[in-house]
Amino acid sequence: MRRYKLVALIKTESNLEQVVNNIKNIVKENNAHIEDKLFTNNQKLFYPIEGHEFSTKYEADIFFEDNKKDVKEIHDKISRIDEVLRYIIYFEE
Repeated sequence: MRRYKLVALIKTESNLEQVVNNIKNIVKENNAHIEDKLFTNNQKLFYPIEGHEFSTKYEADIFFEDNKKDVKEIHDKISRIDEVLRYIIYFEE
């Protein structure tokens, strides 16, 4: 099983629970398991993103069977969530 880390910056005015549930559903639909790690509310950004100076930082671990296609699909689907300002998914050894 391969372990990945997800870090997302979410708009502070968003319904955090709904956004996180959307992310979790995307992960589960693509044959993976997700575990929440950290929420940091109203974190000041180094520079404004789409006019936002603050965000909520969400971190989670994602566990996959070794299938890079599923990782790409998760990337594509999370990129379509309007409330997510920026995100990254990376392999963690």
